[in-house]
Amino acid sequence: MKILHTSDWHLGKSLEGFSRIEEQEEILEDIIEIVEKNDVDAIVIAGDIYDTYNPPSAAERLFYKTIKKLGKGGERKIIIVSGNHDSPDRITASNILSRDHGAYVVSYPGDMNGYLEKPQEGLTFNGYNMIIDFENEILNLGLLPYPGESRLKRFYSNSIEEKEHFDGFKSILADIFNKIDEGFSEEHFNMFVGHMFAVGGDTSDSERSIQLGGTMGIEKGMFPEKADYCALGHFHKPQVISRSKNVYYSGSILPYSRGEETISKSVILIETEDSKLKSLDIIPLRNVKPIEVWRFKSVDESMEYLEENIDRQVWSYIEIEMDRPLLQDEIKKMKSMKEDILSIVPIISREADRESVEFKEEKIDQVFKNFYMNTYSSEPEDDILRKFLSLVEEGEEI
Repeated sequence: MKILHTSDWHLGKSLEGFSRIEEQEEILEDIIEIVEKNDVDAIVIAGDIYDTYNPPSAAERLFYKTIKKLGKGGERKIIIVSGNHDSPDRITASNILSRDHGAYVVSYPGDMNGYLEKPQEGLTFNGYNMIIDFENEILNLGLLPYPGESRLKRFYSNSIEEKEHFDGFKSILADIFNKIDEGFSEEHFNMFVGHMFAVGGDTSDSERSIQLGGTMGIEKGMFPEKADYCALGHFHKPQVISRSKNVYYSGSILPYSRGEETISKSVILIETEDSKLKSLDIIPLRNVKPIEVWRFKSVDESMEYLEENIDRQVWSYIEIEMDRPLLQDEIKKMKSMKEDILSIVPIISREADRESVEFKEEKIDQVFKNFYMNTYSSEPEDDILRKFLSLVEEGEEI
């Protein structure tokens, strides 16, 4: 049996106001190709399908089109849990149609009622667990959509009291993990799928901060003991939280911020045999349109580089060392040369070689003037200097 783990598509997300929908469509086509090439049986998507609660129509169209291709007329199963960016009600609105294409979306922790009403052949739903019979092997999925405070309260409102805020959420999550563990079987391949903040994970600046219940993340020891693999979503950097427990973040499908320009993206292919983990294959995704930071020592140098790279498909942040402010005409000219420039920032240079300040050899007011000049590129006003000297005098009196 082969299962593909992906997450954090963030369909509809923009970068500094620029749409990424075309890149997202290209990379999703690559994922479809990976699925077909490897004859994948099931796909798990660990949250954050969309970037906002109200995604643009282009993002929704892309999601439905991708699910239709991946599902292969319902032959291939797609299991989705909602993330903190997803509207839990909106993302499940399509369930009545999407399951005809093999896709199942669970958006609230413990909410399987929509599937229990109309059970399908080969599928069993038991509390937090979805069990899929692939004839030769059985896939047992413990599902935990983003367990934010408001979403947990839908089912656990009586268990949460303000005076025991932290302990209340911790005990609820421990109870959920225990119930998932109880639903696992030694005769099945057991996979936990969740969207959450795991303690010890490496974050990036394109992730919206989440701390469950406003107070906590998930410790390594909390994950279900019987899980053969834990498929997580939220962190955009692919990473391993625990090799011994096979706890993995697949990461986002694209770099979504300047801080991710050097991070390679991937999906994870899990292969099983006799209901045991056989192999894990981290499959890299191509960087459709890289994010790059370009640094120059002059405006002329930046213009020359832009001229040479006009046709390169990259998002660029430009930094230029300057001894004066950047003129609007210069900014306009650069942006006219390349439309996918995200920002142009002048880095005002200081004196190249600054002499070290010897406090014993200079008067204190001169030391302060030198410091101020080095920091702000201008001399301090008399009023500021007087205030500094008065503070020095007070310190000497003490």
